[in-house]
Amino acid sequence: MKNLLIVLLLAALAGLGWLFYQQQLQAQQQITQLTQRLNQAEIDIEAVQKRVQQLDKSSINGLVKEANNAILDGWEALVNGVGEEVKRARDSIQQSMPEPAPKPTPKPVQPQLESPNGLDKT
Repeated sequence: MKNLLIVLLLAALAGLGWLFYQQQLQAQQQITQLTQRLNQAEIDIEAVQKRVQQLDKSSINGLVKEANNAILDGWEALVNGVGEEVKRARDSIQQSMPEPAPKPTPKPVQPQLESPNGLDKT
């Protein structure tokens, strides 16, 4: 009877050992799968971070370009407006000022002849 009890006890221990071994294999497989998923997730996160940085840079550049274009358009409109106002002011000044009268042409001066004795003869 003791032998039977020892055999049953050994069989129970062997069964428990086998179950423990199977659970360890399953746990190891799960750890391996989770590690692979974690590594892939880290790779994906790095790719997303790089893309976000690229978008930040490109969007900032895009905003700067748009702002520069808007500033240049504003300056161009301002310069054109000033040019038009200067032209209007010139036209207004020219219209408000009377045209100068033509200068009279001087009559030719006839030279006076003098005689050697001091008497004028014209």
